[in-house]
Amino acid sequence: VVDTPVVDTPVVDAAVMYSLTVSSTTGSADVLTGGSGDDTFVGTLAGSFEGSDVLNGGAGTDTLLNALPTVTASTSMAGANVSNVEVVSVNYVHDGGAADVVTLDLAGFQGVTKVVANKITNTGSTADSVLTISGLNMTTAVDVEVVGGDTGADNSSVDITATYQSVTGSTDSSNLLLNGAAANVITVAGIETLNINATSTETSASSTGYSAINSLQVANAKSIVVSSDSSLTIGALNAAATVSIDNSGSAGKLILTGETAATTTTFLAGSGGDTLTTATTGIVN
Repeated sequence: VVDTPVVDTPVVDAAVMYSLTVSSTTGSADVLTGGSGDDTFVGTLAGSFEGSDVLNGGAGTDTLLNALPTVTASTSMAGANVSNVEVVSVNYVHDGGAADVVTLDLAGFQGVTKVVANKITNTGSTADSVLTISGLNMTTAVDVEVVGGDTGADNSSVDITATYQSVTGSTDSSNLLLNGAAANVITVAGIETLNINATSTETSASSTGYSAINSLQVANAKSIVVSSDSSLTIGALNAAATVSIDNSGSAGKLILTGETAATTTTFLAGSGGDTLTTATTGIVN
């Protein structure tokens, strides 16, 4: 008789969606704990995600989706006690009346691996909104993703600034993910290697899912590595004085307007028929 080993199969909870409440209405902060599934904590009411909330995602890949009401003034999102929540997704509409800053402070978050600028748009034409991602736990292990967005020009779109902590060395790297992305200015400071991955499944800003960034500000970047399955347009680039741009692994077309100052650029083209416009020297195809 041969004994058949018994294999225990872990039971994974079904995904649960939790709705955040406003403490001034309910009388208490939200204290919520997820299970082993991929849970989502959703804040859709003004003030529903508060610093007094205690959110624990548990196991699985969990998401905090904070959908702000129309932004008409600068505001801050800070979680006093958020743990085991891997993805933080921010969505809002800006009225475009002033250069309002929406700050996502990750100091109170534990375990975040990605922050998503999720279909942020601007209905005005006076000033961009700026989503600033910062705080103690904004390390280079946190990817920044832009999904959809606003195709407007300067002062009628959205800016995104990633402020990483402890990027004082010479080999810091980070990941920028674009999915049908549209934004005016994306700024990533202190990073020497920027990896850009562009996909095209999101079609809210572009029917083709192509990504278009008016300006990419990465002043320390000596290496920009692009992987794209579709067309990616970068309307202006500010990188280090000597920079390598590698699109050789991409099937998608890269349309890049590079430095306007005399710097040295090494450019490795992909298979999509890239277009490079630049005043730099030392261009290699």
